[in-house]
Amino acid sequence: MLVHHIIFSIQNPEWLSKNVIYIASIIQLDIH
Repeated sequence: MLVHHIIFSIQNPEWLSKNVIYIASIIQLDIH
């Protein structure tokens, strides 16, 4: 799931810039 988000983010830089906080929270959840 995380890999899918990363690939999607790379392909959609505008989406990435709008969802940096959202992505960071996902990464934190995956680490914990």
